[in-house]
Amino acid sequence: MGEDKIRHLLIKRVAGGETAYFWNPSKTLRRLGMAAEALGRVESLAKQRAVQLNQLADEIRHGIRKGDNGPKPGSFSLLVAAFKASEEFRELGKRTQDDYGYYLGKVELDFGDTAVAAMTPLVWKEYYKRQKREVSITWAYHIMGASRSCLSWGVSENWLSKNPALDVVVQSPKKRTVQWRPEQAASYIEMAYELGWTSIAVMAFVFDSTAQSPVDVRTLKVRNYDGRAISNVRTKTGVTDAPIPLFPEAKAALDAYLTSRGTLPPEAPMFVNDRLGGQWVYSTLCKYHNLIREAANLPKTLQLQDFRRTAQTEAGAAGGTVDEIRGLARHSTRKAAEHYVHPDGRFIEAVQQKRLAARRKNRSKAGRMVIKSE
Repeated sequence: MGEDKIRHLLIKRVAGGETAYFWNPSKTLRRLGMAAEALGRVESLAKQRAVQLNQLADEIRHGIRKGDNGPKPGSFSLLVAAFKASEEFRELGKRTQDDYGYYLGKVELDFGDTAVAAMTPLVWKEYYKRQKREVSITWAYHIMGASRSCLSWGVSENWLSKNPALDVVVQSPKKRTVQWRPEQAASYIEMAYELGWTSIAVMAFVFDSTAQSPVDVRTLKVRNYDGRAISNVRTKTGVTDAPIPLFPEAKAALDAYLTSRGTLPPEAPMFVNDRLGGQWVYSTLCKYHNLIREAANLPKTLQLQDFRRTAQTEAGAAGGTVDEIRGLARHSTRKAAEHYVHPDGRFIEAVQQKRLAARRKNRSKAGRMVIKSE
Protein backbone atom coordinates (compact mmCIF):
# COMPACT_ATOMS: atom_id res chain seq x y z
CA MET A 1 0.00 0.00 0.00
CA GLY A 2 1.28 3.49 -0.79
CA GLU A 3 0.62 6.91 -2.27
CA ASP A 4 1.39 7.89 -5.85
CA LYS A 5 2.98 11.22 -6.80
CA ILE A 6 -0.52 12.44 -7.63
CA ARG A 7 -1.89 13.99 -4.46
CA HIS A 8 -4.19 11.80 -2.39
CA LEU A 9 -3.98 8.89 -4.86
CA LEU A 10 -3.76 5.74 -2.76
CA ILE A 11 -2.64 2.45 -4.29
CA LYS A 12 -3.56 -0.85 -2.61
CA ARG A 13 -2.97 -4.51 -3.32
CA VAL A 14 -6.32 -6.29 -3.01
CA ALA A 15 -7.41 -9.94 -2.91
CA GLY A 16 -6.29 -11.89 -5.95
CA GLY A 17 -3.10 -9.85 -6.31
CA GLU A 18 -4.74 -7.03 -8.29
CA THR A 19 -3.99 -3.33 -7.76
CA ALA A 20 -6.81 -0.98 -6.78
CA TYR A 21 -6.79 2.81 -6.68
CA PHE A 22 -8.47 5.18 -4.24
CA TRP A 23 -8.64 8.92 -3.80
CA ASN A 24 -8.03 9.53 -0.09
CA PRO A 25 -8.52 13.23 0.83
CA SER A 26 -6.96 14.86 3.87
CA LYS A 27 -8.95 15.67 7.01
CA THR A 28 -9.05 19.29 5.90
CA LEU A 29 -10.66 18.38 2.58
CA ARG A 30 -13.10 16.04 4.29
CA ARG A 31 -14.22 18.88 6.54
CA LEU A 32 -14.78 20.96 3.43
CA GLY A 33 -17.15 18.34 2.02
CA MET A 34 -14.90 16.09 -0.05
CA ALA A 35 -15.30 12.32 0.31
CA ALA A 36 -13.00 9.37 -0.31
CA GLU A 37 -13.63 7.66 -3.62
CA ALA A 38 -12.82 4.21 -5.02
CA LEU A 39 -11.22 4.69 -8.45
CA GLY A 40 -11.26 1.11 -9.71
CA ARG A 41 -8.43 -1.02 -11.04
CA VAL A 42 -7.49 0.71 -14.34
CA GLU A 43 -4.44 2.88 -13.66
CA SER A 44 -4.94 5.44 -16.43
CA LEU A 45 -8.60 6.05 -15.56
CA ALA A 46 -7.84 6.17 -11.84
CA LYS A 47 -5.11 8.77 -12.31
CA GLN A 48 -7.31 10.83 -14.60
CA ARG A 49 -10.09 10.88 -12.00
CA ALA A 50 -7.63 11.65 -9.18
CA VAL A 51 -6.36 14.71 -11.08
CA GLN A 52 -9.97 15.87 -11.57
CA LEU A 53 -10.68 15.46 -7.85
CA ASN A 54 -7.53 17.39 -6.94
CA GLN A 55 -8.60 20.23 -9.21
CA LEU A 56 -12.01 20.21 -7.51
CA ALA A 57 -10.28 20.21 -4.11
CA ASP A 58 -8.21 23.27 -5.09
CA GLU A 59 -11.35 25.11 -6.14
CA ILE A 60 -12.99 24.26 -2.83
CA ARG A 61 -9.96 25.46 -0.87
CA HIS A 62 -10.23 28.83 -2.64
CA GLY A 63 -13.97 29.04 -2.01
CA ILE A 64 -14.93 28.79 -5.68
CA ARG A 65 -17.29 25.86 -5.11
CA LYS A 66 -18.45 23.36 -2.48
CA GLY A 67 -17.50 19.70 -2.18
CA ASP A 68 -19.74 17.50 -4.30
CA ASN A 69 -17.82 14.33 -5.16
CA GLY A 70 -19.88 12.08 -2.91
CA PRO A 71 -21.76 8.98 -4.11
CA LYS A 72 -24.21 9.46 -6.97
CA PRO A 73 -27.95 9.45 -6.14
CA GLY A 74 -29.39 5.92 -6.15
CA SER A 75 -25.94 4.32 -6.49
CA PHE A 76 -24.64 1.29 -4.62
CA SER A 77 -22.03 3.49 -2.92
CA LEU A 78 -24.76 5.75 -1.57
CA LEU A 79 -26.66 2.70 -0.29
CA VAL A 80 -23.51 1.46 1.48
CA ALA A 81 -22.94 4.88 3.05
CA ALA A 82 -26.56 5.01 4.25
CA PHE A 83 -26.38 1.44 5.59
CA LYS A 84 -23.18 2.20 7.55
CA ALA A 85 -24.79 5.33 9.01
CA SER A 86 -27.95 3.47 10.06
CA GLU A 87 -29.03 2.54 13.56
CA GLU A 88 -29.15 -1.13 12.55
CA PHE A 89 -25.50 -1.04 11.51
CA ARG A 90 -24.46 0.69 14.75
CA GLU A 91 -26.16 -2.07 16.73
CA LEU A 92 -23.91 -4.71 15.15
CA GLY A 93 -20.79 -5.86 16.98
CA LYS A 94 -17.58 -3.96 16.21
CA ARG A 95 -16.06 -7.00 14.52
CA THR A 96 -19.11 -7.43 12.27
CA GLN A 97 -19.11 -3.72 11.40
CA ASP A 98 -15.45 -3.95 10.41
CA ASP A 99 -16.04 -7.07 8.31
CA TYR A 100 -19.03 -5.57 6.49
CA GLY A 101 -17.18 -2.33 5.88
CA TYR A 102 -14.18 -4.20 4.48
CA TYR A 103 -16.08 -6.44 2.08
CA LEU A 104 -18.55 -3.77 0.96
CA GLY A 105 -15.59 -1.54 0.16
CA LYS A 106 -14.35 -4.22 -2.23
CA VAL A 107 -17.77 -4.50 -3.88
CA GLU A 108 -17.79 -0.73 -4.38
CA LEU A 109 -14.72 -1.07 -6.60
CA ASP A 110 -16.95 -2.80 -9.14
CA PHE A 111 -20.44 -1.49 -8.37
CA GLY A 112 -19.91 1.87 -6.66
CA ASP A 113 -21.58 3.97 -9.38
CA THR A 114 -24.12 1.31 -10.38
CA ALA A 115 -27.76 2.18 -9.73
CA VAL A 116 -29.14 -0.13 -7.05
CA ALA A 117 -32.40 -0.47 -8.97
CA ALA A 118 -30.49 -1.88 -11.95
CA MET A 119 -28.81 -4.69 -9.98
CA THR A 120 -30.66 -7.84 -11.03
CA PRO A 121 -30.18 -11.41 -9.74
CA LEU A 122 -28.21 -12.17 -12.91
CA VAL A 123 -25.80 -9.29 -12.18
CA TRP A 124 -25.12 -10.68 -8.71
CA LYS A 125 -24.89 -14.26 -9.97
CA GLU A 126 -22.21 -13.35 -12.50
CA TYR A 127 -20.39 -11.24 -9.93
CA TYR A 128 -20.42 -14.10 -7.42
CA LYS A 129 -19.14 -16.58 -10.03
CA ARG A 130 -16.31 -14.21 -10.96
CA GLN A 131 -15.26 -13.70 -7.33
CA LYS A 132 -15.31 -17.46 -6.76
CA ARG A 133 -13.30 -18.09 -9.93
CA GLU A 134 -10.74 -15.30 -9.58
CA VAL A 135 -10.23 -15.33 -5.79
CA SER A 136 -11.79 -18.18 -3.78
CA ILE A 137 -15.04 -19.73 -2.57
CA THR A 138 -14.42 -18.31 0.92
CA TRP A 139 -13.86 -14.80 -0.42
CA ALA A 140 -16.98 -14.97 -2.60
CA TYR A 141 -19.01 -16.27 0.36
CA HIS A 142 -18.05 -13.31 2.55
CA ILE A 143 -18.52 -10.79 -0.27
CA MET A 144 -22.05 -12.07 -0.87
CA GLY A 145 -22.86 -12.18 2.84
CA ALA A 146 -22.01 -8.52 3.34
CA SER A 147 -23.79 -7.51 0.13
CA ARG A 148 -26.93 -9.43 1.03
CA SER A 149 -27.11 -7.75 4.43
CA CYS A 150 -26.68 -4.31 2.91
CA LEU A 151 -29.28 -4.93 0.21
CA SER A 152 -31.76 -6.40 2.71
CA TRP A 153 -31.45 -3.21 4.73
CA GLY A 154 -32.05 -1.33 1.48
CA VAL A 155 -35.28 -3.26 0.95
CA SER A 156 -36.45 -2.28 4.44
CA GLU A 157 -35.75 1.37 3.58
CA ASN A 158 -37.52 1.21 0.18
CA TRP A 159 -34.36 1.51 -1.91
CA LEU A 160 -35.59 -1.51 -3.87
CA SER A 161 -38.51 -3.92 -3.65
CA LYS A 162 -36.54 -7.16 -3.52
CA ASN A 163 -33.03 -8.24 -2.60
CA PRO A 164 -31.55 -9.58 -5.89
CA ALA A 165 -28.53 -11.18 -4.18
CA LEU A 166 -30.80 -13.58 -2.27
CA ASP A 167 -31.69 -15.32 -5.55
CA VAL A 168 -28.08 -16.43 -6.00
CA VAL A 169 -27.16 -19.89 -4.72
CA VAL A 170 -24.05 -19.32 -2.60
CA GLN A 171 -21.72 -22.21 -1.82
CA SER A 172 -20.51 -22.39 1.77
CA PRO A 173 -16.74 -22.76 2.12
CA LYS A 174 -15.45 -26.00 3.56
CA LYS A 175 -14.99 -26.01 7.29
CA ARG A 176 -11.40 -25.02 8.04
CA THR A 177 -9.44 -27.76 9.81
CA VAL A 178 -5.83 -26.50 9.71
CA GLN A 179 -3.93 -26.88 13.00
CA TRP A 180 -0.45 -25.99 14.20
CA ARG A 181 1.75 -28.95 15.09
CA PRO A 182 3.92 -28.36 18.20
CA GLU A 183 7.14 -28.34 16.17
CA GLN A 184 5.64 -25.81 13.73
CA ALA A 185 4.68 -23.46 16.55
CA ALA A 186 8.16 -23.80 18.05
CA SER A 187 9.81 -23.01 14.69
CA TYR A 188 7.54 -20.02 14.16
CA ILE A 189 8.27 -18.55 17.58
CA GLU A 190 12.01 -19.12 17.19
CA MET A 191 12.02 -17.36 13.80
CA ALA A 192 9.96 -14.44 15.14
CA TYR A 193 12.56 -13.88 17.86
CA GLU A 194 15.38 -14.25 15.35
CA LEU A 195 13.86 -11.62 13.02
CA GLY A 196 13.35 -9.19 15.89
CA TRP A 197 9.56 -9.51 16.10
CA THR A 198 9.52 -10.28 19.82
CA SER A 199 5.95 -9.10 20.29
CA ILE A 200 4.70 -11.57 17.65
CA ALA A 201 6.68 -14.41 19.23
CA VAL A 202 5.11 -13.67 22.62
CA MET A 203 1.64 -13.30 21.07
CA ALA A 204 2.08 -16.78 19.57
CA PHE A 205 2.82 -18.12 23.05
CA VAL A 206 -0.38 -16.48 24.30
CA PHE A 207 -2.45 -17.70 21.30
CA ASP A 208 -1.27 -21.23 21.98
CA SER A 209 -1.83 -21.01 25.72
CA THR A 210 -5.23 -19.27 25.87
CA ALA A 211 -7.09 -20.38 22.68
CA GLN A 212 -8.06 -16.75 21.98
CA SER A 213 -8.48 -15.12 18.55
CA PRO A 214 -5.69 -12.87 17.20
CA VAL A 215 -7.89 -9.79 17.56
CA ASP A 216 -8.56 -10.59 21.22
CA VAL A 217 -4.86 -11.00 21.99
CA ARG A 218 -3.69 -8.13 19.80
CA THR A 219 -5.99 -5.67 21.64
CA LEU A 220 -5.17 -6.76 25.19
CA LYS A 221 -4.23 -4.08 27.72
CA VAL A 222 -1.58 -4.42 30.42
CA ARG A 223 -4.37 -4.54 33.02
CA ASN A 224 -5.64 -7.79 31.43
CA TYR A 225 -2.67 -9.68 32.89
CA ASP A 226 -2.42 -10.29 36.65
CA GLY A 227 0.97 -11.99 36.55
CA ARG A 228 -0.60 -15.44 36.28
CA ALA A 229 -3.61 -15.36 33.97
CA ILE A 230 -5.19 -13.39 31.13
CA SER A 231 -8.65 -11.85 31.43
CA ASN A 232 -10.39 -10.56 28.33
CA VAL A 233 -13.72 -9.91 26.66
CA ARG A 234 -14.20 -11.35 23.17
CA THR A 235 -14.35 -8.56 20.62
CA LYS A 236 -16.82 -10.39 18.40
CA THR A 237 -19.43 -11.42 20.99
CA GLY A 238 -18.67 -9.57 24.22
CA VAL A 239 -18.42 -12.90 26.08
CA THR A 240 -16.01 -13.17 28.99
CA ASP A 241 -15.33 -15.65 31.80
CA ALA A 242 -12.80 -16.37 34.53
CA PRO A 243 -9.13 -15.43 33.81
CA ILE A 244 -7.22 -18.00 31.73
CA PRO A 245 -4.03 -19.26 33.44
CA LEU A 246 -1.00 -19.12 31.14
CA PHE A 247 1.22 -22.13 30.54
CA PRO A 248 4.63 -21.70 32.25
CA GLU A 249 6.53 -21.02 29.00
CA ALA A 250 3.93 -18.44 27.92
CA LYS A 251 4.06 -16.72 31.31
CA ALA A 252 7.86 -16.57 31.21
CA ALA A 253 7.86 -15.12 27.69
CA LEU A 254 5.21 -12.51 28.52
CA ASP A 255 6.92 -11.49 31.77
CA ALA A 256 10.24 -11.01 29.97
CA TYR A 257 8.60 -9.01 27.17
CA LEU A 258 6.71 -6.66 29.49
CA THR A 259 9.79 -6.16 31.69
CA SER A 260 11.80 -5.14 28.61
CA ARG A 261 9.32 -2.31 27.97
CA GLY A 262 9.73 -0.76 31.41
CA THR A 263 6.95 0.57 33.63
CA LEU A 264 3.64 0.58 31.77
CA PRO A 265 0.26 2.10 32.76
CA PRO A 266 -2.70 -0.31 33.04
CA GLU A 267 -4.33 1.00 29.84
CA ALA A 268 -1.18 0.61 27.73
CA PRO A 269 -1.38 -1.96 24.89
CA MET A 270 0.05 -5.27 26.02
CA PHE A 271 1.62 -5.80 22.57
CA VAL A 272 3.08 -3.09 20.36
CA ASN A 273 4.67 -3.05 16.92
CA ASP A 274 8.39 -3.67 17.53
CA ARG A 275 9.42 -1.13 14.88
CA LEU A 276 6.81 1.60 15.16
CA GLY A 277 5.41 1.29 18.68
CA GLY A 278 1.67 1.53 19.25
CA GLN A 279 -0.92 -1.24 19.15
CA TRP A 280 -0.62 -3.64 16.23
CA VAL A 281 -2.86 -3.05 13.23
CA TYR A 282 -4.30 -6.38 12.10
CA SER A 283 -3.35 -6.05 8.43
CA THR A 284 0.24 -5.20 9.41
CA LEU A 285 0.35 -8.13 11.82
CA CYS A 286 -0.82 -10.47 9.05
CA LYS A 287 1.88 -9.10 6.75
CA TYR A 288 4.69 -9.85 9.18
CA HIS A 289 3.13 -13.18 10.13
CA ASN A 290 3.52 -14.21 6.50
CA LEU A 291 7.15 -13.07 6.44
CA ILE A 292 7.93 -15.06 9.59
CA ARG A 293 6.09 -18.12 8.31
CA GLU A 294 7.96 -18.02 5.00
CA ALA A 295 11.33 -17.54 6.72
CA ALA A 296 10.59 -20.56 8.93
CA ASN A 297 9.66 -22.67 5.84
CA LEU A 298 6.21 -23.38 7.21
CA PRO A 299 3.13 -24.18 5.07
CA LYS A 300 1.35 -21.21 3.55
CA THR A 301 -1.94 -22.54 4.91
CA LEU A 302 -1.02 -21.76 8.53
CA GLN A 303 -2.80 -18.70 9.90
CA LEU A 304 -2.65 -17.05 13.31
CA GLN A 305 -6.35 -17.82 13.78
CA ASP A 306 -5.50 -21.53 13.54
CA PHE A 307 -3.90 -21.40 17.00
CA ARG A 308 -7.45 -21.04 18.35
CA ARG A 309 -8.67 -24.21 16.65
CA THR A 310 -5.49 -26.07 17.63
CA ALA A 311 -5.83 -25.24 21.31
CA GLN A 312 -9.51 -26.21 21.47
CA THR A 313 -8.96 -29.48 19.65
CA GLU A 314 -6.10 -30.24 22.02
CA ALA A 315 -8.41 -29.48 24.95
CA GLY A 316 -10.99 -31.90 23.59
CA ALA A 317 -8.38 -34.59 23.06
CA ALA A 318 -7.27 -34.13 26.67
CA GLY A 319 -10.80 -34.91 27.84
CA GLY A 320 -12.15 -31.38 28.15
CA THR A 321 -15.95 -31.19 28.11
CA VAL A 322 -17.89 -28.98 25.71
CA ASP A 323 -18.63 -26.56 28.55
CA GLU A 324 -14.99 -26.46 29.65
CA ILE A 325 -13.88 -25.66 26.12
CA ARG A 326 -16.69 -23.11 25.82
CA GLY A 327 -15.44 -21.34 28.95
CA LEU A 328 -11.82 -21.37 27.80
CA ALA A 329 -12.56 -20.01 24.34
CA ARG A 330 -15.30 -17.56 25.45
CA HIS A 331 -17.91 -19.08 23.14
CA SER A 332 -21.46 -17.76 23.37
CA THR A 333 -23.08 -21.17 22.77
CA ARG A 334 -22.22 -24.86 23.05
CA LYS A 335 -22.71 -25.21 19.30
CA ALA A 336 -20.01 -22.58 18.68
CA ALA A 337 -17.64 -24.57 20.89
CA GLU A 338 -18.28 -27.71 18.86
CA HIS A 339 -17.46 -25.82 15.64
CA TYR A 340 -13.79 -25.43 16.59
CA VAL A 341 -13.06 -28.94 17.84
CA HIS A 342 -11.92 -31.42 15.18
CA PRO A 343 -11.64 -34.99 16.53
CA ASP A 344 -8.49 -36.80 15.46
CA GLY A 345 -6.50 -39.86 16.51
CA ARG A 346 -5.96 -38.48 20.00
CA PHE A 347 -9.70 -38.53 20.63
CA ILE A 348 -9.92 -42.16 19.55
CA GLU A 349 -6.99 -43.15 21.75
CA ALA A 350 -8.48 -41.24 24.70
CA VAL A 351 -11.96 -42.69 24.36
CA GLN A 352 -10.56 -46.22 23.99
CA GLN A 353 -8.58 -45.77 27.20
CA LYS A 354 -11.73 -44.53 28.93
CA ARG A 355 -13.73 -47.52 27.64
CA LEU A 356 -11.03 -49.92 28.74
CA ALA A 357 -10.85 -48.34 32.20
CA ALA A 358 -14.63 -48.57 32.51
CA ARG A 359 -14.64 -52.25 31.50
CA ARG A 360 -11.92 -53.08 34.01
CA LYS A 361 -13.81 -51.25 36.69
CA ASN A 362 -17.06 -53.09 35.87
CA ARG A 363 -15.28 -56.47 35.76
CA SER A 364 -13.69 -55.74 39.10
CA LYS A 365 -17.11 -54.93 40.55
CA ALA A 366 -18.60 -58.08 39.10
CA GLY A 367 -15.77 -60.15 40.56
CA ARG A 368 -16.32 -58.73 44.03
CA MET A 369 -20.05 -59.42 43.80
CA VAL A 370 -19.39 -63.06 42.89
CA ILE A 371 -17.02 -63.55 45.79
CA LYS A 372 -19.49 -61.92 48.16
CA SER A 373 -22.34 -64.15 47.00
CA GLU A 374 -20.29 -67.24 47.53
